[in-house]
Amino acid sequence: MPINVRATWVEKKTWSGPWQRSPATLATGMQQVPQAFSTITAKNVVSFVAEAMLELRLTQWYQAGQLRIDKLPLDEYFAELQQLVLDKNWAHDLQEEILNNRQEHRNFYDWKIEQQNKNAILVIAKSSFKFTDAKLKSQLEASLHEDIKKDLAHSPAGTSELEAWSLEVKERDEQLKEEEQIMMKLINLNNVHRTANAAACRTTLASHLSSPPVNQYQTPTYPASQTARRNCSMSTKDVPAAAHSTWDTKRLLAP
Repeated sequence: MPINVRATWVEKKTWSGPWQRSPATLATGMQQVPQAFSTITAKNVVSFVAEAMLELRLTQWYQAGQLRIDKLPLDEYFAELQQLVLDKNWAHDLQEEILNNRQEHRNFYDWKIEQQNKNAILVIAKSSFKFTDAKLKSQLEASLHEDIKKDLAHSPAGTSELEAWSLEVKERDEQLKEEEQIMMKLINLNNVHRTANAAACRTTLASHLSSPPVNQYQTPTYPASQTARRNCSMSTKDVPAAAHSTWDTKRLLAP
């Protein structure tokens, strides 16, 4: 039975090399080991876990202190393993990631789960840097997108419990994003109309510029035949004033 259990554990490739020395990998192992080795006595479980470590460095570490390591409780074994494979300040660095991670334009619930998973690593590792549910909710609330912050300030959530609060914020986030998409569609449609109108104006202007300019002060010219007809049709009122003498002809001829 122990061999089969160990084979199943190795097949999961949680610890198989090249082993990823990360808090997430270690936390996964710490969570799954008690289940995978549930039929193994507490006295022997560390030896089975340690033998499943296939990376050369971990194998050498175990072989060098096997008698001492086999007597360790599982929690103490993982505590030593953390010190061996993880950076000294890994828990502090992970806490800083949670503190500095802002929602921005991401989907709220996906971002919330990401933050919870990071904190779960600290919880599983029993780190003093872990967040309680209340502190994690406060951190999430402080790092929300500004639009959701304003919405919550105007109409506060109806609960302070982390999961219920998260579901309510999820609904508001989705509603705000839907409204934003509608607004963007209207803006894009307006831009299309403006572009079409601008193109039409450019076409009209180009047609005006391509036509020869008309000088409103220029005397119009006429063909010779048209000029002759125009002269013939002139009435006496068009004759110069000199041709209409105001002298009395009879008076001049009188003796």
